[in-house]
Amino acid sequence: MREITVRVRGPFLQKNSKLGGIQGEGNVTRMRLLLDESWAGVDKRIVWRDARGLNAVATVLGVQHKTEEGSDLDYTVWIPPEPLAYAGWCSFALEGYTVQADGTVAVMLTAADRLEVKAGEYGQPAEPTPSQALQLQHELELIVGEVPYARAHAEDALAAKQAADACVDDAAAYALQAEGSAMLSKSWASGGTGMRAEEETANAKYWASLAHAAAGGGVLTFCGRTGAVSPESGDYTAEQVGASPVGHIHTAADLTGGTLGGAVVAHSEAQQDLTLMQVRNISAGTADLTAGESELAEGQIYLVYEEV
Repeated sequence: MREITVRVRGPFLQKNSKLGGIQGEGNVTRMRLLLDESWAGVDKRIVWRDARGLNAVATVLGVQHKTEEGSDLDYTVWIPPEPLAYAGWCSFALEGYTVQADGTVAVMLTAADRLEVKAGEYGQPAEPTPSQALQLQHELELIVGEVPYARAHAEDALAAKQAADACVDDAAAYALQAEGSAMLSKSWASGGTGMRAEEETANAKYWASLAHAAAGGGVLTFCGRTGAVSPESGDYTAEQVGASPVGHIHTAADLTGGTLGGAVVAHSEAQQDLTLMQVRNISAGTADLTAGESELAEGQIYLVYEEV
């Protein structure tokens, strides 16, 4: 099996082989037609003529010739026996046409070329090319045969669309449900949505403010420190922890006994009156005191003794 690829650009075409076939054969060589966009939207046919320019037959390009399903710019056709009847150069003309309301054919676009037919004898004669009417009838039969499949595809497409619409509706419902849940969450968190009658006093933010107030406003920092604060030296005074401050004075009633760790010195305001019971500073020595001259602190007692 031979195949010729023909690329068509408007009225111009380019083929990768010039051999159309052997004299007397038919439907042996395939022609692949690749058309550009200028051929879209029109009916198409190929008009074949033999090497003498006679015996014209036409191949109507239809559904059975489409190389790719749904494409009207890619066709594959067999070269019929009529143009291969004589050795030489047969011709073919690709026509883009429309059928007018009165039945006449208006050719809109044409691209033509020739193919070589080599001399020889072909043992099995090929079937003649059907008339255009028979080709069109066959095309209609193919189309009618495709109707049940097309209907099934249409029904499948409709079912798919309905399923997609249902998914869209479900998605919209889920979106509304999510929006409602978000609003309800906000209502319980801080209020201000109008979804619940008492939401302004029945929400987490309001309850947190009550707890904050009950705790005296709460503690944000302590002694200049934030976060998890641990006690440090100097954080509290002796009075704050129930202790006596440095340099405090105890009354006699506070002392119940024990041994003092150092020398006890009488208060500087000790009285001279010896009849007054109080703590006094008492010292002793061998030096004599001279009245009016020797200095003693007020309330101090000095004892003079002689060494033996």
